[in-house]
Amino acid sequence: MRVKIRNNAFIINNEPVFLYGAEFHYFRCPKSEWSDRLDKIKNAGCNLVSTYIPWLWHEIKEGKFDFYGKTREERDLDGFLNLVKDKGLYCIVRPGPYIMAETKNAGIPEWLLSEYPEIIAKDRDNKEHPAKVITYQHPIFLEKVKKWYQSVNDVISKYQIDMDGPIIMYQLCNEIGMFHWVTNTSDYSEHMQNKFADYLLKKYGSVYKFNYNNITELIKDFVNGKLKNDDAIKLHYEWGRFWREYIKEYVSILRDYAIKSGIKVPFIINIHGFKNLSLSSRGMDYPIGLSQLYKIAEIDDVVLAGDFYPGHVSYDSYHDLVLSCALTDAISQSEQPIFSAEFQSGRLSDRPRISPNDVDLATRTCIANGMNAINFYMFVSGENYDDIGLFGRRHDWQASVDFKGNLRPHYFKIQHIGKMIKLFEKQLLNAQKEINTYIAFYPDYYMTEVYDEQTKGILSKIADERDAFFYNGIGRLLTAANISFDAYDIMKEAVIPVDKVPSLWIFSTKWMDEEIQKKLLQYVKDGGIMILYPTVPEFNLQGEECRILADALGIKEFYIKKGWEQVDVLNIDSVFVNQRMVINECIGEPVIWAMENGKKEYSGFIKDYGLGKVLMLGIGMEHDYSYKLDVIRAIADKVGIKPVVWLEDENLSATIRKNGENSFIFINNYDEIDRKTTIKYNNNFLFDGRELVISKRSGVMLTIGCSLVDDINIVYSTMEIYDIVKNKNYLALFTKLSTGDTGEVVFKSLKWEPMRDEKNDVIIISKGMYKVKITGILGQEATILFKMSNSEGKINEN
Repeated sequence: MRVKIRNNAFIINNEPVFLYGAEFHYFRCPKSEWSDRLDKIKNAGCNLVSTYIPWLWHEIKEGKFDFYGKTREERDLDGFLNLVKDKGLYCIVRPGPYIMAETKNAGIPEWLLSEYPEIIAKDRDNKEHPAKVITYQHPIFLEKVKKWYQSVNDVISKYQIDMDGPIIMYQLCNEIGMFHWVTNTSDYSEHMQNKFADYLLKKYGSVYKFNYNNITELIKDFVNGKLKNDDAIKLHYEWGRFWREYIKEYVSILRDYAIKSGIKVPFIINIHGFKNLSLSSRGMDYPIGLSQLYKIAEIDDVVLAGDFYPGHVSYDSYHDLVLSCALTDAISQSEQPIFSAEFQSGRLSDRPRISPNDVDLATRTCIANGMNAINFYMFVSGENYDDIGLFGRRHDWQASVDFKGNLRPHYFKIQHIGKMIKLFEKQLLNAQKEINTYIAFYPDYYMTEVYDEQTKGILSKIADERDAFFYNGIGRLLTAANISFDAYDIMKEAVIPVDKVPSLWIFSTKWMDEEIQKKLLQYVKDGGIMILYPTVPEFNLQGEECRILADALGIKEFYIKKGWEQVDVLNIDSVFVNQRMVINECIGEPVIWAMENGKKEYSGFIKDYGLGKVLMLGIGMEHDYSYKLDVIRAIADKVGIKPVVWLEDENLSATIRKNGENSFIFINNYDEIDRKTTIKYNNNFLFDGRELVISKRSGVMLTIGCSLVDDINIVYSTMEIYDIVKNKNYLALFTKLSTGDTGEVVFKSLKWEPMRDEKNDVIIISKGMYKVKITGILGQEATILFKMSNSEGKINEN
């Protein structure tokens, strides 16, 4: 296989490649204009084009396929893939069976639904599913999918990279489980009921655990929402775990069909979950998609890729992208890069309007947080031919290239970042995000894609608390405080490795399974530092008493106060919180307390346990006030967690990716005003202590210790370097004044000498070391010219 996944990068023909892609739907663009659009994609700095291949477009009638443009030239899939090959672009194909993409029936042919209605999923009342989604493993559906794959893969297989073609990956289906989540309606068809019964009997041998004697009665009452006692929540989690296995099995079947019809490249599964909220979007529900597709990560050569649609990117919401990157990485296979197969470069409708800065900031944020592959969606506008569009003829999507081929402003933002990626591709791919700590991801807390009246109470409490205290609380506060983190999946391994995860922030509700509680306790015994918030669990997820952590820590009695509460945290007084524990006996060093009737009520403590420490952070707080950044820093400092980067202006975000001497520092300003700052890294000023200006709603990627061509090494640069041109005697370095009206680059080179001109001042620091200072206007592009030195280390004064 010529495409491999190794060291958090895609390796193509034995070379690591940063995939920088563009979604372009050939079936929505006149064939005569395909070449123009592909040229524009390539000129934007992209090395990849991605496209859906709609089943309903190519198999208009059952058994009647057109992949060569006989019925309409825009159906010439073969011609399109050949053109992509000629343009020298990589390609990702996405042939469904589901594609969504605002096509009717989500890309499923109308003849399939009308002639075989029995394949449509059923709700609890045995009526058609409100989204008319198909039962994924219905035998008739799989039979038709198999024939579709065999036919379309006759074309696709010829253009794989192993055949010197452009195709490097193949997506299986699309956003699996999304329709069930957004409609709060699972599939309760007879097929699914039988599968679930088999699952329960295989797992338990009988159904006595659920207070039933007969599996048929149990399944019937489950579907009808009439379970007895506490069985409703027990069956909810069994149903969710069953669905994870069912989806994994479905993907394995599709993968098998694809392989047997000639596909040799890796496969992609994309993950849904960003949700529109009025004129904004949020990623708080994105982990629901991660939970639904959780088991797919166990399948060989299948890559998990996120759909990132943050809407307007602001100071108040950028942490959604940071958390989504971290959580995706946590459940993925260890070698896989963080990848977004659908990365917002437009929106389905014209509101909210996406600005160039939204695209720029989202891209920079995700690359800063370790993303090594991006596919911009949509990159090219189009039209729906032959009435295939769900919302009519137009499919504009605020794309970078409109349907007439004109370039929109955000095209140039993408182009600029693409140039930097191309220049520093190898160094950037090898550079890992520097982190201070880990946050825990517990996928079962996101098993809330569907609920009923019997389970709504518990599941709503879990959802409300995780959104407030994990996503918009500790996760948000750590991000905004520049305490850099990765996420760790606490369900993945039997033992949490302390050497890899020295400290771990654990979000807990009153419910947590026994296995997880035991694992966390062992982690601390082994030497880990655990920050547990906002409470300690008392029950397992099935509602049965389970106080493993509480008993081990010596928390005998406590209760929760909710509402308008104030506490003191270490030396910070009057901290507003939404809830707090009241622990009858503080069994460690107090860190959080409140005064009630002249008496201290303790809500948090720190204590040694085994070889490690536990900080019981018994408060639920969100980032609603700026002073809470001081609170989170004080808590982190108490257990020895300190930010990698210090910023004079704490309203800015800074992240470092580093590999040996090669470092990239990303500084983003999400506010509507320009900001100035100096920066420290490991207590040392960067850029010789120079003050940097970061323009409003923009970001910079600055290089430290990066090698370029020949022997040119960048000691540091306060300007973005985005291109280099070299011939035998001269070299030109293209830069942008990104941090002020002046910028400077310090180089080391014994071979190349920077040249002075009216804007560039060259200072010789020492033998083979130069500082180039450039004067201009913030945002202006500038060129540094070099010529060969007369001899090694000697300056050509002429």
